[in-house]
Amino acid sequence: MRKGFIVALVVVTVAFIFFIMIARRAEEGLVVSPPLLDEEQIEEIKAEAVKEVAREIEVFPPVEEIQYERRGFSEWKHTLEHSPSSLERMEAIRALHAFGPAAVPVLIEKVERGEDRWTRKWAISSLGEIGPMAKDAVPVLMKVLREEESVLLREEELVLLRETAATSLGKIGPMAADAVPLLIETLKEDEWRMRLAAAGALGGIGPLAQDAIPALRELRNDENELVRFHSRGSLERIR
Repeated sequence: MRKGFIVALVVVTVAFIFFIMIARRAEEGLVVSPPLLDEEQIEEIKAEAVKEVAREIEVFPPVEEIQYERRGFSEWKHTLEHSPSSLERMEAIRALHAFGPAAVPVLIEKVERGEDRWTRKWAISSLGEIGPMAKDAVPVLMKVLREEESVLLREEELVLLRETAATSLGKIGPMAADAVPLLIETLKEDEWRMRLAAAGALGGIGPLAQDAIPALRELRNDENELVRFHSRGSLERIR
């Protein structure tokens, strides 16, 4: 009995040591990762994502049946388009995301031609809250991510808009796969908030962001603790 216990203890100890060694080697990048997806698998994931979004849109209630705080879609849309108050526009944007896919064109319009940076920022964020059903917003969110500092847009304001755009791309998920190369470039920026937002977005896109694995591995040694943490989490979601 005692001999069996000792044997079992040795087996458990060896297994534990082996696990620790593997974990350390993985941290150092010495363990071979599972093979990357081939083209056929990528297309299958994309096709399934498209089907899932179509199902979500199909079961989403008709816009005329939805009310938010006792007001319908057309009322909130009118407030957003005509109110001189930035607070009222913010409230309208917050309300519109509850109307799902019907709100996407309206919000895209505000991202492209918002009265001020806050209206644009709220519209970008609201598109992310709609999630995969906001797939049509991916090109305009990528455009925001490419924006540069200008006379009308100071550095701090630019970072705010761009990091919000990256975060929203991640919430749209696999349907935002076209943004992966741009997000990989964003991982290399000096501004830690942009690296953080891009790392999180790539994790949200999931396996279709496999091209980002080398860059995310490098970020495990980033100077910023949050960037390190989120890059590790995103690697797990991608692999």
